[in-house]
Amino acid sequence: MLSISRLVLAASVAVSLLLVGGTYLLLTGFGDRMLQQTTAQHLQSLGKVTFTSMYQVMNQGWKRDQVVSFADGVAKSVVGTPMQIEFHRGEAVNSQFGAVRDANSDDVIAQAMQTGRDKEISSPDGIRFLYPMKANAECLACHTSAKKGDVLGVIDIRAGYGEVMGNTRTHLMLVLLLLAPIPLVIGFVLSVMLDSRMHGFVNQLDDAIDKAQPGKAPDFNAVNVKFAEFRELLGHFKRLVKG
Repeated sequence: MLSISRLVLAASVAVSLLLVGGTYLLLTGFGDRMLQQTTAQHLQSLGKVTFTSMYQVMNQGWKRDQVVSFADGVAKSVVGTPMQIEFHRGEAVNSQFGAVRDANSDDVIAQAMQTGRDKEISSPDGIRFLYPMKANAECLACHTSAKKGDVLGVIDIRAGYGEVMGNTRTHLMLVLLLLAPIPLVIGFVLSVMLDSRMHGFVNQLDDAIDKAQPGKAPDFNAVNVKFAEFRELLGHFKRLVKG
């Protein structure tokens, strides 16, 4: 038969499961979105800074080999990190200065070359940000085969966060598993206390009834009532005896 103490203990188990499962789902979902948004903003800023730096380099009249060396240096600067930076040259640059090997070019790069619009691609493992480099009036002094607004190249920046997310979720689960026993312990203590008070109340009722003289009502004044529900139950006993 179901008892109140067991019901309290079962409720504490349910609370522990909800605490671990619900909090894990809530925080991981929120944390994933925050990490994605922060990474996207970082890549956008990095793309603009990289373009500005390259513009300043080319504005000094650097030759082709110097610009290529600069691009290679930028790409190598993030080796060993979750990031990757690549430079893709447009047709206007290739036709004037000669093509370079571009093994990682794909349809997404071609689309960015054609549209000239920034593009952000998100996946469960990371974000890819494409920053087209469009020619302005100053660029036409060297890029004579291009016209204003042409896409001279695309900065391709990628950042992976799959490992970071995995580590974060593992640490979160460990913390939640450490906190999960707290409701269980509280529920167990409450169930033991409630069970003890309930048995004590019933035993005191039994003692009062056993000590009652034949034909006389039991004296319930010695019954120790610690809960409002017990007081109400005792009142029903007194009415029953008087009746």
